[in-house]
Amino acid sequence: MANQPKKVSSNSSRTQIVVAVIGVVGAVIVAGLSNWDKIVGKNTSIQSSTVMSAPETDKPQGTEIIVGFAGVDTAAAPGHLVAADPYLHQMGISIEKLVPEGSQVALINNLAMYRGRAARPTTSQNFLTQIGTGNALASFTLKFSESFVSVSFIRPVLYAATESGITHPAWSAHALDVNGREISSHREELTRCLPKKNCTEVPARSYILRAPGFDDISAIRFVSDPRLDGKPFAAFSAILIERLTMTHREK
Repeated sequence: MANQPKKVSSNSSRTQIVVAVIGVVGAVIVAGLSNWDKIVGKNTSIQSSTVMSAPETDKPQGTEIIVGFAGVDTAAAPGHLVAADPYLHQMGISIEKLVPEGSQVALINNLAMYRGRAARPTTSQNFLTQIGTGNALASFTLKFSESFVSVSFIRPVLYAATESGITHPAWSAHALDVNGREISSHREELTRCLPKKNCTEVPARSYILRAPGFDDISAIRFVSDPRLDGKPFAAFSAILIERLTMTHREK
């Protein structure tokens, strides 16, 4: 990229990464039970507690540091997938403790997901997710080079383009302190939206993990489960994350 973003620091409160993924081969939702590894391939490789409505802007406020995903050309990348590691690294965020070990955290454009007929972006066309999980219980940790008083993320709008509906895996997010102790968490159960049950859209949500007292957040662990009764079920293997916002403690 022409202008590399600076590493996260307390003096960098208005930094944004923009990552865009152009042109993709679509897949068709089958009976609402298609899943992510069927789209990108199980072994696909890639290159190098408050709930509120998702905001409509990427502008940072106060001491916020926003990590958005809205503008690197990856049209030539195999599978139109971009490894998330180098972009997060620029922001002082590292990816650790991947389960299963062969999985990867990737950035992907909305067009790659059922030809854009499953998720409706609110801040960009791109999402952070985990692939190559075998559609089983999966997890990864985002470790920050600095600690924060709160970290929020957006789960995008999900919508049912056909009568087969749309599904999203159950997931949980766990805020960890510098010693790896859990200090806050959020979760969603397996999401099923079926037109025949009068559901056509699942609204976007912004989830905020807050640090209690003086134990600031040093890492976030995301756990996803796309299974129903032990069998692969959801349309995606792991949680879709549209944007991250980290907030420093006021001094």
